Amino acid sequence: MPQDRLPKAVLYGQLKNRLRRRGRPKLRYSDKVKQGLKKFSIPTDNWENPAHNRSVWRSRVKAGAITAESHQRAQAEACRRARKQSALQSPSGKWTCSHCGKVCRSRIGLFSHTTAKHH
Repeated sequence: MPQDRLPKAVLYGQLKNRLRRRGRPKLRYSDKVKQGLKKFSIPTDNWENPAHNRSVWRSRVKAGAITAESHQRAQAEACRRARKQSALQSPSGKWTCSHCGKVCRSRIGLFSHTTAKHH
């Protein structure tokens, strides 16, 4: 791609006159492109060469989309399993009411219970 074309100027643009603001820097277009390429398991160092050949590029993007989607589903399933597992666990029983034996999940729950039921 010639150096003076607008897409190349935008893609590889740098800040010349101003400094970036404090905190997390704003992401440039090229940063977002690299995030997408990494998510699809496409190497970021030479992605422009396969992009010129449309059939090769489409096959890489489709394969990357399949792997990224399966990875995302596996992560969601692991999070769901962890969430369900923590919901199935019984309370530890260390916050037990001394008057009636009710098991509370937290200290504030025990305090609320004793205040409401036993005072």
